[in-house]
Amino acid sequence: MKKILLSFVILISTLLEIQAQNSDSSQNNKSIVDLDWAVKNPLKVIALDLSNKKINFKEIDFSVFENLEYLKLSNDCLSVLPRGIKNLKKLQVLDISSNKFTELPNDLEEMTHLKELVFNNEKYISNIKSFEIFQKMPSLKRLSLDSIDPNIIDSISFSPTLEYLSLRYDSLNYIPNSINKIIDLRELNLEGNFIRSINPELKSLKRLENLTLGLSPSIDYSISMRVLGDIPTLKYLHLDNTKIANFTNNIPAIKNIEYLSFRNSHLDYFPTGVFAFSNLKTLDLTGNDFLNIPIGLSDLKKLENINLTNDFNLNLNQAIATLSKISSLRNLHIENYSMNNIPFKIEELPQLTRLYLKDNVISPMDYSNLSFKRISIVLKENSLVPLNNSNIQGFGIRLTW
Repeated sequence: MKKILLSFVILISTLLEIQAQNSDSSQNNKSIVDLDWAVKNPLKVIALDLSNKKINFKEIDFSVFENLEYLKLSNDCLSVLPRGIKNLKKLQVLDISSNKFTELPNDLEEMTHLKELVFNNEKYISNIKSFEIFQKMPSLKRLSLDSIDPNIIDSISFSPTLEYLSLRYDSLNYIPNSINKIIDLRELNLEGNFIRSINPELKSLKRLENLTLGLSPSIDYSISMRVLGDIPTLKYLHLDNTKIANFTNNIPAIKNIEYLSFRNSHLDYFPTGVFAFSNLKTLDLTGNDFLNIPIGLSDLKKLENINLTNDFNLNLNQAIATLSKISSLRNLHIENYSMNNIPFKIEELPQLTRLYLKDNVISPMDYSNLSFKRISIVLKENSLVPLNNSNIQGFGIRLTW
């Protein structure tokens, strides 16, 4: 009996210790925003966010934060990098966006361990030559230069070792040639621009996997999509938040792309050009205005995931009738429709295993009336609920709608 009791005590102690460690780890992962606390506990600070603060940065020596890995100093009216930051050997991420820099800080050249730099929305840059520093930062893997003068972007020679580059909302109407030389680039974000054409030289990016484009309505998709189709590593294509015209049957056959997104583009027509993406697995049509889904979508034999969230003009019963012809479909999102019942044709989807219904107002009775058990319903993030009512009770889960 004593051995059992001792074992129980040891078990409880171990669990409490693990919980404490997890709590400490969770706290360390959070950004500290209280400068006074940080100054008193400098070695405990892993992430520090002093954005939007009225602070006299001349009084702070950042070198005391020896374990600092993440630092954010956005919108702090900085024109130079505060003292001691260049000496932080563990610093990996630095965000100095929305300040008053006239040039890229020279101190960055000494920050040989820095892996990510965020330098967005800088309106006072006059020394374009200072951006040559990027060539002297071999550890830099991620770079964000959003909302920057396009003349500056066009003059930059990027480090070839970059893996992620964001040039969002830079008023670009073409992809700068210097990007074609970033041989390690895996993800390129050009959202919010007005790209008129895609240069064939983009095919030199042999590792590019993920591409987000902001496109001009005048772009020739038949030419531009052919270039993207010739990048074998490219799997993810985002055409979000942009008014896309004529993405229809003029698209050449595309075999490499598996994920295609038109999120919040408010298309008033269904982009039938997607039919050309023969290996497509995921199609995100969130936030559009078309009325119906053409039967041609059923020709995509590998399509597993479709998101129809916030497509308020869509005839759901007609859409589901079309989707029932897609034998590969596994996951369907129809969220935020304020529905009070499940569309009656949902049972016709032959291979559906998950139905996402977040932000609807469906009665529990509507679930119990369905005649099959194979579908799980996701009511909110990380809340997976079996469809069959008896299974729900068996799991001891209380549902609220």
